[in-house]
Amino acid sequence: MSNQYPLPPSSDGPTQYGAPNYGTTQYGGYGTDPASLSYQRVSPTTVANHQQRRQSLKFVIISLATILLGCAVYFLRDLFEYGTPLLMLRLAESAAGLVLALSCFPFASILRRQAQPAYPSSSTPQRPRDMSGPLYFGMVGLLIAGVSLYFGLPAAMDLADGPQPKTVTSCMYFQYDAPRSMFSHSSVYRDNFSINFEGGLTHTTTFISESIDDIETRGDLATELYNACEHRERTQTMTVSYYPRTWILTGVQVSGS
Repeated sequence: MSNQYPLPPSSDGPTQYGAPNYGTTQYGGYGTDPASLSYQRVSPTTVANHQQRRQSLKFVIISLATILLGCAVYFLRDLFEYGTPLLMLRLAESAAGLVLALSCFPFASILRRQAQPAYPSSSTPQRPRDMSGPLYFGMVGLLIAGVSLYFGLPAAMDLADGPQPKTVTSCMYFQYDAPRSMFSHSSVYRDNFSINFEGGLTHTTTFISESIDDIETRGDLATELYNACEHRERTQTMTVSYYPRTWILTGVQVSGS
């Protein structure tokens, strides 16, 4: 019995009608896995990389701003050696450290999300999560936060309570020259005051002078403390006001005849 609809001699299979690619991309074709096509429209790797770059840029900006603030605070230390301005400077240093510590934690969470597979599947063997990055940034953030709170909490409590006056039983002054810093070859003079208070409490306060006689003529709290320690009479009473937790001096008074 002959075939009623014979195929052309050059044809190897059924003839396809319409556009050559019609119906193939929507409904799949020979040798095409529909499950694999469903993930090609949105690439998880591209989205994750974009989020990671954005969070990394945010981390870099916050870190640079905090480092610049810390450098400014470091150079301002030469301008303030006593009083409430020095206490506020301590608080600014602690606040800068807390901002830097907090900027580490969002970055660590991004690293944790990157360590997890975007589309977990029970049929696909999962690699162990690499938690070295999140652990590193988390430990750095905790360390910076701990140091900032260690110095910041006493300063905040002193600011809330205010300075307290205390009577001085004895005071000793001594001076020596030292390098300005570990990176500088110039020298400065360190004026040290060893103060003994009533009750047996002892504290040493240091001021920085440019010349050997600067402590006598600078005309600030350091000069007042120098005159009270070196030139007051034995019958006079010396009182020093200071913040008790940070040991920042705020005033010196000499009373009596």
